[in-house]
Amino acid sequence: MLKPTIVVLLGLIASARGSMEGFILGGEYAKIVNHAHSAFIHIDCVSKEHYLLGSWSCGASIINQKFLLTAAHCLSDCGKPSRIKIHVGSENLRKGQIYDCNRFAIHFDYDPQSVTNDISLVQVQSPLTLSRNSSRVALTRRHMHEETATVAGWGRFDVSKILVL
Repeated sequence: MLKPTIVVLLGLIASARGSMEGFILGGEYAKIVNHAHSAFIHIDCVSKEHYLLGSWSCGASIINQKFLLTAAHCLSDCGKPSRIKIHVGSENLRKGQIYDCNRFAIHFDYDPQSVTNDISLVQVQSPLTLSRNSSRVALTRRHMHEETATVAGWGRFDVSKILVL
């Protein structure tokens, strides 16, 4: 079971509501040193009966050396964390460090229909080695309502092109 402080953190961070619509278009290639909290999660989703349900990937943010924050919809149908790999430290997935998932916890009020509370915690088996290219996400205590934000992740930045790393 996760420590109470982590569960409280999970509950406090979960305020996102609404449906999953649209894409971030017009993006650009970025260097990991500018977004060192960013991680890439590759998931081979396996059912409780050990059947492969599919493979996909999601972004995540490094919370500390043991935990990352990602979307609940990435993990909600998965039953076996040993098929989850976490990539940190490079924008090129062939470089950087790769870690195994020890376990994950999906927000207890996650609703896949409304995508409410779409967050989950991933715990790595061995502590992340933090560096210039892999560091904790900076959290603010300031209210950030209606301010410009930067979003970092892996994927498409143009509907006609697939981002190749």
